[in-house]
Amino acid sequence: MAISQEQRNDQEDDGGNAQFTQTHWSTIVEAGGPTSTEAREALNRLCERYWHPLYAFLRRRGVDGHTAKDVTQGFFAHLFQQDFLRKVHRDKGRFRSFLLASLTNFLKDEWRRENAQVRGGSAEIVSIDEAEAEEKYSHLPRQDAEPSDTFDLSWAVTTVAEAKRKLRKEYAQKSDEKFYDLLQPHLTSKGEGGSYAALTQALGKDENAVGVLLHRMRRRFGQLLREEIAQTVASRAEIDEEIRYLLQVWAGGTTT
Repeated sequence: MAISQEQRNDQEDDGGNAQFTQTHWSTIVEAGGPTSTEAREALNRLCERYWHPLYAFLRRRGVDGHTAKDVTQGFFAHLFQQDFLRKVHRDKGRFRSFLLASLTNFLKDEWRRENAQVRGGSAEIVSIDEAEAEEKYSHLPRQDAEPSDTFDLSWAVTTVAEAKRKLRKEYAQKSDEKFYDLLQPHLTSKGEGGSYAALTQALGKDENAVGVLLHRMRRRFGQLLREEIAQTVASRAEIDEEIRYLLQVWAGGTTT
């Protein structure tokens, strides 16, 4: 699946002048870790959202599925230790980078690694369905990628999927699921003439009207993607950088 230049422009333009507000990651950074209810809830939301990139990283390193699940849980339990996150500051930057670096350091401690199953099993931080985790992992492109690249690919896929989930929910609230289901395959790429012609038939609209509907959907998707990325950075300046990096990873790693 390719992201069109129109899509790139919309993603970079939407909300570009909006004031940076408090996000999940900036809440944690400013609190110096999960020292408050708000910071703990913010960290929990991020863990729930981004557990699969960690799981995929571990699997690509040769860890079996069951152990990867337990190590991920053990790592999250480690994250929630106040002392560990007390030194987190704004200069730590993106949650994505922090997460991978922290897991890598966590794995260097062989005792923690060997006991992650016990630690994770006794303190489940997020709900991880092993079958679902394996299915997502098996569908990741570039199975020959380095573990860190697999982490980034899963992060990009997870982020895009969450933006799409929110977009579909909005269409469902307006009873427009049919529009979403028909237009969604064209969301991140420009349609061919033939496929646009098929859309005009399915939607009962002319080609210009279909083009307008697609533009609106792509624009809203860009806004939602930007909002999703914003939750994982500590400053507004990092949003555009993360958007560009996500598009780079997506273009280089996805095939459908």
